[in-house]
Amino acid sequence: MFLAILLSIILIYFVYNFYVRYGPYGRLISRVPGPSGFPIIGNILILQGSQEELWKFFISLHKRYYPNWKIWGFHTSLVSISHPDDFEVIKKNFILFLYN
Repeated sequence: MFLAILLSIILIYFVYNFYVRYGPYGRLISRVPGPSGFPIIGNILILQGSQEELWKFFISLHKRYYPNWKIWGFHTSLVSISHPDDFEVIKKNFILFLYN
């Protein structure tokens, strides 16, 4: 019984993760360049370390993927933009996503 409940929870988690990564929101975020991550956990493993290492990592992402980049972590994404015009494009696409 316990095993069936555990397997059901794992299956629901995988389906939810698939929806988040490949659903409408995930397809919108996947257009932004960034490092490839592992399935489900995304880029969480490369975010371990001190604050200085994390800052250097973000600077290297900015240099490599300028002007915009993204990283994933489980069901959350972080998008960094460097120009206000890029924010306008993201905002318009997100509003269209919300109302469609």
